Amino acid sequence: MTTEVDKLIVLINTAELSNIELALIMAKELNILQQVFSPYRRLSKLKNIPFHENAVFLHKMVNSNYVNIDNKSIKCFPEGLTQMTWIKVLYADDNLIKELPDDLTKLTSLNTISLYNNPIGRLPTTIWKYPALKNLFIGKISLYELPEITEENSMLNILSLPENHLSELPESISLLQNLEELYLSSNKFCKFPEQISGMKLKRLDMSSNELNAIPETITGLKELKVLMIQNTGLKFLPDNFANLDKLRFLDLSINSFTEIPEPLFEMDSLVMVELSRNNIRLETALEWANLELLMNSLPNLQELRLGWNIIGDIPEIFKTGPLSNRVMLEEEEFGEY
Repeated sequence: MTTEVDKLIVLINTAELSNIELALIMAKELNILQQVFSPYRRLSKLKNIPFHENAVFLHKMVNSNYVNIDNKSIKCFPEGLTQMTWIKVLYADDNLIKELPDDLTKLTSLNTISLYNNPIGRLPTTIWKYPALKNLFIGKISLYELPEITEENSMLNILSLPENHLSELPESISLLQNLEELYLSSNKFCKFPEQISGMKLKRLDMSSNELNAIPETITGLKELKVLMIQNTGLKFLPDNFANLDKLRFLDLSINSFTEIPEPLFEMDSLVMVELSRNNIRLETALEWANLELLMNSLPNLQELRLGWNIIGDIPEIFKTGPLSNRVMLEEEEFGEY
């Protein structure tokens, strides 16, 4: 087990001012200055570093399970980081990091890595080999491809890859056996990645990719509860789309639908549907009757958003009647789900 003294020595060895000050403060708190510094002969880097009055707050940082080095303009990870084997969370967003070193896998307790907005470009195959990693956030890192997964991985639950240059996924993506959330928005996909069909995903975001169509194989995502496919050029849904019988939230906004997609009429699991900013016409009596039929067919549907479409005179049932609280016709933004 890593002792408090060991942790302090590791932090001091990172040679970061904040960590050195932190280590000094904790050492003072624990009365172990002599134990920590007795092996050292060159202490010039520790000279004139003041003790902070708020020792309790900084003490918690040393003892915490996370390291936050967001927005520090660093180009590489601090020396000695791999010795901090007790940490569980590493945040290093908005930096200038170009490489993810293989030896970070020595952080055997690490369950969350966030590297958003770093010019990394390419990931090592070791990214899949962190023994405790559950959450991986690597958006906007100039990524063109994912490394192959060479063995089954039952740990990873969340994989977030927005704002990259991905156009496909490796066939081996299915080896992420317990992946539940996959975020692929704002990439370069021109077709739906059928490699994910059959996975246990509960949440999928493919927004802002030029998909233009959704294949029937999407129904292989039998556990899917949340699907976000806004701004993808869609005009229709596959006929078997209603087989996604666990789907609760569906975002189809900013697409090219001209009418409410027919499969939705059979999806009684839906709780919220976003269809704003399409080309759906609600002008004639028949079109309004069709909308009323949809809402009566789906008693679990709490909210249907249709703002920013082609809407004529609104019938009273949608203004003040029983459907007025379920159908949103105003031009509003949709919140997160």
